Amino acid sequence: MKTHLTAVLLCLFLMAQLHAQTNVSGSIVSNATWTKANSPYIVTGNIAVFAGVSLTIEPGVEVRFNSSTQIEFRDNASLYANGTITDSITFTSNQSNPQMNDWLGLDLQLIDVFEFSYARLEYAETGIEGQGLSYPTSNIKIEHSRFYRNKVALDIVYHRFISVCSFIENRVGITEVGEGSVISDCSFIQNYEGIQGSGASNPSTVRSSDFCGNHIGMSGVDSVIVCTIVNNDTGIAGQRNAYWLDNVIAFNHLGFEAGLKNGDVLQGSFVFKNNVGGAFTFVSGGYQFTDFTICENTLYDAIAVNSFKFNLSGICWCSTDSSVIANKIYDGYDNVSLGLINFMPFTSCNSSALPSDPDTNCNDIGTDIEHIGIQETSNLIYPNPASNQVTLVFEQKGKGLVQIFRNDGVLVYRIQVNDSMRQLKIDVSGIPDGLYILKVVQNDGGTSMNKLIVSH
Repeated sequence: MKTHLTAVLLCLFLMAQLHAQTNVSGSIVSNATWTKANSPYIVTGNIAVFAGVSLTIEPGVEVRFNSSTQIEFRDNASLYANGTITDSITFTSNQSNPQMNDWLGLDLQLIDVFEFSYARLEYAETGIEGQGLSYPTSNIKIEHSRFYRNKVALDIVYHRFISVCSFIENRVGITEVGEGSVISDCSFIQNYEGIQGSGASNPSTVRSSDFCGNHIGMSGVDSVIVCTIVNNDTGIAGQRNAYWLDNVIAFNHLGFEAGLKNGDVLQGSFVFKNNVGGAFTFVSGGYQFTDFTICENTLYDAIAVNSFKFNLSGICWCSTDSSVIANKIYDGYDNVSLGLINFMPFTSCNSSALPSDPDTNCNDIGTDIEHIGIQETSNLIYPNPASNQVTLVFEQKGKGLVQIFRNDGVLVYRIQVNDSMRQLKIDVSGIPDGLYILKVVQNDGGTSMNKLIVSH
């Protein structure tokens, strides 16, 4: 009898633990911690974290929001939501059949600290928004996280470094990006629009990121560096100040839409196997093409969309035959309402320089928390930390590009390597102390990264 009673009590205890939950709402006026033991937390009404108060959420906690609820972080409040690679934190809907817009999101006022890593945020109207994302003195960290089926995942991102995140099936992944923000090593998969730039005065940068299956990959972004942009309706639309470096834009309906002007630089990129390569809205003097290739697009390599005169000298068209190039250009010769596109065939470039076809299956891109991040490779770099010179020993030979990025996304070193090189010695004596990312991009599409510490 005693044995049976013990078994019943144990069963009841386990069932209670299985169905344990904590309902939360109202004001948080003193420091609080939400624990995994008391998870899930059900947000039954709006929550306000008051000024100077911190909310800490442990790894493994699940926060479920009832309809039209949110958490507001007031001036000088803080959030510490740092999961782990094996025990992430989840912010989601409490509906049995969750949908986009189920709950409002996390509203940041002039927040003091906002740490958000190894977390998942889904089914919100606006996942993370507010002045805190744009206030330069707020300490914001958003990394190694997944944003899924939100109307807007991140809103008003100024002065920020967003890294190693995936944005999947949102209406908009990130909107109002500007004022020096850097989006690095992220994936934008099957959103209506991956990134919307803000048109702010200081440039924004997107680097080392993948865009696949979006209606628009990105728009209004200034600097696009080492990105792979494939299988979108439009890869890049309506940029404001163009600095494009070493991108692959392929298998989109329209590769890019661009208006070029004084100071714009398009360098080392490949635009190929799209239905249309590039649509040019206007071109004024002072822009620069360097090793910029547009060719092998299905319908047209370039089209004019208005009556401006377009001078596209400096582009590699993968042919030295002017008639072949002209047949892939749609301009005033085809439609009298459009301007003419002037070009110059180059003898030094051809289709053999094109990289291997990128993977167009969006499902192959690492989008889950355990799959996104800087993957160290077997490329050997020594010494590390380095003070004056570092030696890079390649895992395998092959033509490619070696780059070093600052931790905020700024490119500080770049060199092309040929297929006979087994190692490369890099002078870092002029590079300031800090953590850097050394990236090797091979012409066959392979990419590898290593962390590099410079310490003089």
